[in-house]
Amino acid sequence: MSASSRSAARPLTLRHGLLAASLGATVAACLWAAQLPQDDAADLDLARPRRAAPPASPAMGEAPVPRWSASAREAWPDPGAAALAAWQPPPPPPAPAVTAPQTATASLPPQAPAFPYQLIGRLVESGRTQALLGAEQRSLAVKVGDTIDGQWRVQAIGDESLELLWLPGPLPQTLRFKPL
Repeated sequence: MSASSRSAARPLTLRHGLLAASLGATVAACLWAAQLPQDDAADLDLARPRRAAPPASPAMGEAPVPRWSASAREAWPDPGAAALAAWQPPPPPPAPAVTAPQTATASLPPQAPAFPYQLIGRLVESGRTQALLGAEQRSLAVKVGDTIDGQWRVQAIGDESLELLWLPGPLPQTLRFKPL
């Protein structure tokens, strides 16, 4: 053994000694049981199956427990239509009833679609104000007069909001900062 391997070895603890003693006792018990003749094993009640307790009579309202046997069993009955219906895809939804257009929906003023960006900040540099916008895949810094995605024009940038114009409409929309 080299000097480095001797210094790396740790002394055995009480735990190591108990584990070694347990292992030795287990090996000795296995060897002793393997050398016993078959008759001695029967005396130890290792080879004899245990008897099951007699079945108790079912309580009031309970079904009796069937006794299983190795005899031939009957085939499963064919499932009925109700049982098979549970495994079928759901039926298609009913077609919507065609009704005359309602005048209440026609009287509502048209509205611009939801703006695809969130107003996340405002930047003022050298007297020029820019609005900072953010979406999942994109961030923008826009100023008054800029067109966003070819559909929105920035009309005004205020201290608390951003004024937009939806060009296909043309409909105005105001985007406000979320309160902290």
